[in-house]
Amino acid sequence: MKQTEFGNIADLEEIQNGLARASRHPIHVDLAESYSEMGTSSLSQMELGDEREDVVRRLENVELQNDIHVVWNNRDNERAYIGSQRYNLIQHRAVIDAIREAVGRTTGSIEKGIVRDYGAHVSGTLVFGDQDNAIIDVHDLVGDGYVPPEGASWTQDRLGLGMQFHNSFDGRSGYGGTSMGYRFICGNWMIWGRQDIAEKASYHIKSEDETPGVDADYFEEVIGSVFEQRDALCGTVKRSIEDGELPIEWAPGMLEEAGFGKNYQKRIVSKLLQWEDGDYTDVWTLYNAATYHLDNERVDDLGPERYEHHHGSAWQLLEIDVEDHGDEVDDVRQFAAGVAQ
Repeated sequence: MKQTEFGNIADLEEIQNGLARASRHPIHVDLAESYSEMGTSSLSQMELGDEREDVVRRLENVELQNDIHVVWNNRDNERAYIGSQRYNLIQHRAVIDAIREAVGRTTGSIEKGIVRDYGAHVSGTLVFGDQDNAIIDVHDLVGDGYVPPEGASWTQDRLGLGMQFHNSFDGRSGYGGTSMGYRFICGNWMIWGRQDIAEKASYHIKSEDETPGVDADYFEEVIGSVFEQRDALCGTVKRSIEDGELPIEWAPGMLEEAGFGKNYQKRIVSKLLQWEDGDYTDVWTLYNAATYHLDNERVDDLGPERYEHHHGSAWQLLEIDVEDHGDEVDDVRQFAAGVAQ
């Protein structure tokens, strides 16, 4: 996976030109070839005569498979997908062209973003610019006395509204977009609202009348939905800070309830203990310890599906009813000290 950061629309256009491109090809079967379980060709054991006769014989046994096509990754020179000829091949650059057009119609600019290039699959995130309501100031949400999880030396804690997008031509997904936030202090991304913004999953052309490609209107709707969720996001963040303190011993149990495995629990709690020197924390701090671990310590080792899955677990932390949660470990520091290297 190659990860590239960008800071404006022009940078995004330059990145898209380096992404993989695909082509579609029919599949032919050489019926003169058969293989045993050991992989031995029966044809290789025959007397084939001169080379020309060999070619003629092979062509006579080649049969076109009309219903099956292969999608070939031309940049990386490898097969990406084999499936129906009705598979709707969407190029990465077509998706990003539509995003750039949608941004131009709405927010007008991008403040920052990241593209993660997996070859046949690409995902990215971007933060919108040029709009006051694209930025949430956490200090304004909770008032005087707020101290960011990273400490009092930080005088600002800003969240930027943005969008996540993805595309593949290997059959794993169509193209799509969903809401995304960005926390500027730590460079943590925030994924929420996947259940509220319908993902565009265009695996196949469903009819002869359907036009292949990507409509910028789709991403314009996604961008509009992100801003519609602004107030709900503010409320969630505010509540996670103001709900009060919770014993740090509860952190492993809450992480487990949110969907994190034992090793993730230990690593996230280890980060949490670097920020908290007392016996209590709050949900906002625990959430940011989780997203910090994902985006600063684990992202290079995670595929796109696992990355999004774990971010979904992090968001679940903000939706746990703390009052109903009482599971705890006896010694949280000893628990975190067992992190696997």
